[in-house]
Amino acid sequence: MSFPERFRELVASSGLTQKELASALGLSEGAIVNYKRDRVPKADELIAIANHFGTSVDWLLRGTEPLGRDASADAWKSRALAAEQKLQAIKAAMRTWLEKI
Repeated sequence: MSFPERFRELVASSGLTQKELASALGLSEGAIVNYKRDRVPKADELIAIANHFGTSVDWLLRGTEPLGRDASADAWKSRALAAEQKLQAIKAAMRTWLEKI
């Protein structure tokens, strides 16, 4: 599997539009299209993509290690949802505490 194939897989599993992903990565939509086709990003862009999806540059380029820690394209979604739930619980606890004072 090549970089464009792995990148297409990540984009498809992210649930984001190309525009949303481009914005999150600080890239143009054209760059996203090019990376899905046949172009390999520059080093700083590879690092941003790897960080965004919770994987490594090595996996993006060579596919030689599992995707992220949980070996799943959806692992980053699970971590994000868990973090969001923790934030909601903290917000609720803070609201309750503030109401008491």
